[in-house]
Amino acid sequence: MNALLKKLNGIYETIKSREKLVWFLFILANYYCYLRLSIGTPICFDDCHDYINLMGSGTYDEFLKNYETVWRPWFLPLFYWLFGNYDLASAANIMLAQTTIQYISWIIFAKVVSGLFTGKTARIVFLAVSLSAYIQQYYVFNKFLKSDSMALALVLLLFSLVFGFDKLIRKIGFWWGLLLLALCALFAAGTRDSIVMLVILGMAYVILLNRNLLKRWQILLVFLCLTAVSVNQVIHFRERQSYTTSHIIAGFVLPDPEIRKNFTDMGMPETIGLGFHLNSQPWCSANYQQILGGLYAMKIPMDFIKKAPNLYMRWLLSHPFYILKQSYNDLDCILGQSFTESPSFHFGKYPTSEVSFPRPGEKVITIQQGLSRISPSDFLGIRTKLVLAALCSAFLLIVLFKRRDAYISAPLFLVFSGVLNAVASYFSDLWEPSEMLRHAFIGSILFNVGVMISAISVVYFFICRRKKAEKS
Repeated sequence: MNALLKKLNGIYETIKSREKLVWFLFILANYYCYLRLSIGTPICFDDCHDYINLMGSGTYDEFLKNYETVWRPWFLPLFYWLFGNYDLASAANIMLAQTTIQYISWIIFAKVVSGLFTGKTARIVFLAVSLSAYIQQYYVFNKFLKSDSMALALVLLLFSLVFGFDKLIRKIGFWWGLLLLALCALFAAGTRDSIVMLVILGMAYVILLNRNLLKRWQILLVFLCLTAVSVNQVIHFRERQSYTTSHIIAGFVLPDPEIRKNFTDMGMPETIGLGFHLNSQPWCSANYQQILGGLYAMKIPMDFIKKAPNLYMRWLLSHPFYILKQSYNDLDCILGQSFTESPSFHFGKYPTSEVSFPRPGEKVITIQQGLSRISPSDFLGIRTKLVLAALCSAFLLIVLFKRRDAYISAPLFLVFSGVLNAVASYFSDLWEPSEMLRHAFIGSILFNVGVMISAISVVYFFICRRKKAEKS
């Protein structure tokens, strides 16, 4: 027995002495597995067509001229334009590029987060977060020529800079660090409208934790830049709503007498939808074909369609209990969506086993299932993780009042920003029923990763406390 222990200890010491090589080989092997799962036939539909139509623009001036007719966030059209004319080769190159960028983003994020810890805990965190590249099978989106892959990648890079900002400015200088953070925030906000919320929250986190390093005029400059980015996104966002906002009316407002009355009280013409029978759509599985059928059968005045988003947001803000109730009912769609069925270890309601992404009636996308449970976070059901998040967050919040350590505040930030973004994205996309689950996906990933890190942080807190007690 002693001989076996000595042998195992020798193996451990050998690995420890060559730790950098071991981690390097792990990253390469993991990248190979990630590529095998992500690479396939590129898939293009819906907003992808707005991107590829700009890929044939020759010069940058021509690109800008054509971009004025496409009311999409700016980063993806520009990124796709760099690959030249659209064909199968350029589509495959885009898929490979966004797959690689997302994987590198996960590794950088894992490195930064693990740097908040020390010793063996740091190694465990790096391993757990790097394997989260497979979380909820989000890698499926790497095949899609859409905003999903790059949006998550840039959010991970942004949060890496946010959590490691103090170390960054010590290495490359304050102004270079601030410039890098600003560029990453700009790129992330330019991938998808719902990411603007995460950018604002991330910058607020940086200011709050590094307020002693920033002067007042620098903080004011950051807020002015965020305002400019937000206004630009809102302008593009509103111009796209002439078509999609009508889905709110047909799928949500008109079928429900009480909600319809609320909207008429706020200024909706009572004549809209009279004489038409429309089915009330369930939030988690709105039927796109039924909504389109209702819209084709009736004509909604364009002047009202432009006003409808403001009325809808006013209605949501005045009905917070409706949001809470609906969020609980659709918890699996908001925070637990996945391309495979959820795990069986669950508190309460058992989740559906259907793939969340395709619209009702469409063919389910088949994917390789070999690594569907390799992410540590995927071993628990969403309601189990919600209970765990509540317990860990409550404990870490209490500790945060006494200690300002980053390993305590970072997971709290991930959980809070993830839930807020997922819920906001889910409810704000009712005018695109097929998109609601997609747009809530990134927030749910941040939440699930945050829960995992929160649990590790609680254990790490007690480890540090015990070591401190032993020294004293």
